[in-house]
Amino acid sequence: METYKILQRTKDIASQYGLQVKPAKNPKYKIDVYTDDEFIESIGATGYLDFPHYLLLEEQGKVARGYANIRKKLYLHRHKADNNLRGVLAKLLLWS
Repeated sequence: METYKILQRTKDIASQYGLQVKPAKNPKYKIDVYTDDEFIESIGATGYLDFPHYLLLEEQGKVARGYANIRKKLYLHRHKADNNLRGVLAKLLLWS
């Protein structure tokens, strides 16, 4: 499986909230989230794309314009009850 690449958009959002993101140590997840170099949570199941990557596919012409927003809407609907720390961080960093 290909290694997940953390895109600049995710890094920028994390920075706005005083967070840092690094590749996940656990292969089940995409990203480890830190604050002041202290681990908080692992987020993003591997094997699935996220909003920044769908936007990239749009820019590359690999999917139709607007597809990223459709996927975002579906993700947010599917995970609307995920209000634990992992869910909130995933919505913030991978789907906003």
